[in-house]
Formats: sequence, C-alpha cells, structure tokens
Amino acid sequence: MIDLALLNGWIPYRVQWRGAGPEVDWLFMGERTFREPFFDHTIRSMLRDPYHLSSRRQTSITDLADLGAARPGLPLAGLIFHMSRCGSTLISRLLAVHPEHLVISEAPPIDEVLDTIRQNVPEETRIAWLRGMVAALGQQRTGHEQRMFIKLDSWHIHDLPLIRRAFPHTPWIFIYRDPVEVIVSHQRLRGSQMAPGQIAPMRLGLEDSAIQVPFNLDQFCARVIGRFCEAAALAIPTYDGLPVNYRHFPEAIWSTVMPHFGVRLNEARIEEMALELQYHAKQPAHPFVPDSQAKQQAVSATTRELADRYIAPAYAKLELLQHERVR
Repeated sequence: MIDLALLNGWIPYRVQWRGAGPEVDWLFMGERTFREPFFDHTIRSMLRDPYHLSSRRQTSITDLADLGAARPGLPLAGLIFHMSRCGSTLISRLLAVHPEHLVISEAPPIDEVLDTIRQNVPEETRIAWLRGMVAALGQQRTGHEQRMFIKLDSWHIHDLPLIRRAFPHTPWIFIYRDPVEVIVSHQRLRGSQMAPGQIAPMRLGLEDSAIQVPFNLDQFCARVIGRFCEAAALAIPTYDGLPVNYRHFPEAIWSTVMPHFGVRLNEARIEEMALELQYHAKQPAHPFVPDSQAKQQAVSATTRELADRYIAPAYAKLELLQHERVR
C-alpha cells in the first residue's frame, strides 16, 4: 500500500489497464481547482505545463480504494445525469460559481472505473473503486469547498443502479430536452456516444447488433437517446430522481434544481448565477444565444420521424414524471 501522504495535492486523471489490472495515473494539482467547463479542459491545461507533464505518479487502483476509506473527501451533494446536449453543462457551471462548491464535470477516470464492467470486475469491487475515485477527486483544495457535485456522461444513466448503491442518499437529477433539438445538435457536431464503435454498445443500452455497416448515423443517434430516456424513466421513480426539462430553464434552476440539491439561494446568489447565464456554458468566452427556435427550424421530416419512433414514448414518460414531481 502506498503512503497516502505522497498523494497530498495530487489528482487522479486516468485509469489504464496494465499487466494484471488497472492502475491510476495522477497529476500534482496543489490548490488549483476545476473552473473550466469540463474535467478534461483542466487536465489538458495542466499537461501543457512542463512541470505538470513531468510530475506524474502511478498507483494501483487498490490504493485508490484505500485512500477513499481513509480520506472520504467532501460530501457528495448532487449527481447530474442527462440525455446529452440539453443544458446539463449550464447546471454544472452555475453550481461552480460559488467557491464552496467543487464541481467535477464528465471526468474520464470516473468513466474508466465504470467501464470495468466489460472486464467482468465484480460489482462490489467496482463500487469500492468508484467510491475511492470520487473521494480522491473530492479532496478539498482551496480551503473553501464544502461539498461536491458530479456531472456524469450521458451514457452513465445506464450505470445508475451501481452508482446508487455506491451513493444511496445523494440527490440526483436527469436533464432532458426536446429530442429533435438534441438530434440536430449532434448532426452539427456528433459526440462520441453518437458515433458507432466509439463506445461499447452495452454501455449505451444497445445490443452489439445495433452497429451494422452500412449504418444511418441519425438513426443510431435517435436509438441511443431513446435508450437514455427509457433508462431514466425507469430509474426516476425507483431511485427517487428528479426529471427537469430544459425548456423550463432558467426558472427551474432556482425553483427546482438548487433546492433539490440543498443549495440555499438568496438574491445575491441568484444575481451571480444570472451573470453566468449571459455566456455559453461550454465556451465561456462567447455570449449565450438561445438556439431552440433555430434548431426546430432546421429539423427535417426524417429527423422528426426518427424522434417519434425511437424517443417519443420515453420522452412522454419523462414529461409525466416531471409533471407529477412539480404538482
């Protein structure tokens, strides 16, 4: 077992299988924290610095589990699940406005731990590794952080039963949006989950036979989104989740999301968050321009047919669940 004092100020940024099992790669982070929209943005920025590039360590993943048991880190106050391209990054950015919040957004090492299902790692071991990873990511760095929030990748809705076992009392939400607007977003710039072969079909809730050549990219996209929504519609009543539709932003952020996560708001806090709304969540240097109308105008009849066929039934269930929660 490694001396845990050697990991003070270090951050796990990658999990790789080497030899007999997975190892964790670490970077020295010191008091730096996560201010960029995504975990990877922070890591890439650090790796451009020759000091960070040369200052790396490796440990066994069992050391990570030991660290989690010895140093549980900040309390995990909220989990953000989403159907992709639906405003989840905005939620994470608004949470990160406040220095007492540590927000981890779509961290590859969390995904790499969850992906160990493909190596047939026992569930109890995966839970221990996941808790260790979250604890390592959730160490206090600036001295101001009081709690932690995690925005997961869109396909992690299929991992929710395991995540819920690891963190049974953590509030969670599922953000969703008009399916045709999400498909149009991926038509313009496809995410890895919408490119067949980039992510294992089982992790997308699909059978291996779902990837056939030749394949229709838009049909594949609609099937993946549909499976995300189906999984969420099943999980929300079972695991007490909160569905939130993007069309209710920003009002739902103040009235529903923040109270669900136990975040207390006053006028000053709302004003701080409102300033963040002026900027593009994924590209903070650019102003935010509402795009729902433009996306609706760009939708083809074929795209609407795909959305109706693969997504509409689950989307309707989410709408019903959302209506029941806010009544």
